[in-house]
Amino acid sequence: MAAPLPTFELPPLPTINDKALEKRAFTHTSYYGRPAAGFEDKADDLSPDYERLEFIGDSVIQLAVTGLLHEMYPGLRVGPASKLRSALVENASFAPISVQYGLPQRLLANPVQAMVLKNTQSVQADIFEAFIGAFYLDQGFDVVRPWLSELFRPLAEYHYAIIRAQHGHSTASEPAEASGYLVLLNQALQSQGIGNKVEWTFAGGDAALKDAPPEMQAQFDAHRGSGSGSKATPLWGCQLFVEGVHWGQGFGPTKKAAKNEAAKHAVSTHKTELGGFVGLGV
Repeated sequence: MAAPLPTFELPPLPTINDKALEKRAFTHTSYYGRPAAGFEDKADDLSPDYERLEFIGDSVIQLAVTGLLHEMYPGLRVGPASKLRSALVENASFAPISVQYGLPQRLLANPVQAMVLKNTQSVQADIFEAFIGAFYLDQGFDVVRPWLSELFRPLAEYHYAIIRAQHGHSTASEPAEASGYLVLLNQALQSQGIGNKVEWTFAGGDAALKDAPPEMQAQFDAHRGSGSGSKATPLWGCQLFVEGVHWGQGFGPTKKAAKNEAAKHAVSTHKTELGGFVGLGV
């Protein structure tokens, strides 16, 4: 059995303005019990379940993820790029996202089947695709694409590191983006079976940091004094806890950068706990 994916921070779930469309995104075929056979619905009697929305959503996600990977890794060859996209656009990726957003709990289905359906991976993934299909029809690709890019970026980084290693390249020697150490840490935690026991906390500016530990405040003041932070480029602090224990802290002009610095701190100071993971070349 494959190891569960690490849990990433998700962007807020978008709102679908068309409530009829939103309801259809959560309606399973069993809810109305209409026959599935036939070639085409009548124009005035379209099926009210999410199957067509799921079909649309799948295509929207494929296109958005393909564009995202082209932007992130413009030099990636077609073979590895296809492998990376396949790792992202599959039920094993969609289902955990769906569950994190609580989408399966909104499923409308035959009461006899509802509990089983809500806990079935393929159905959880279908609901996510249907939601994206409804989101696309409601607001268009120009709105959907940046949201999907934000959602899938950390997962793309995670799988890229794995696939790169499978092709014989070090994942530690080139943390090319501002999240390189975060990818390494996620891999290492996952290898030790603790990838889902991680908590990140953030603080920005003096007011947000007033309750932070003294050493964190001192590091923030020193970092700000160096000119790294200003009103135009606010400084964020991040603390990492694993199984309730403080593992690392970091600072940067964005939450993502601060999170990566906290991951770097954790990677460099907890190699023993991480089992000497091969990618930890810091």
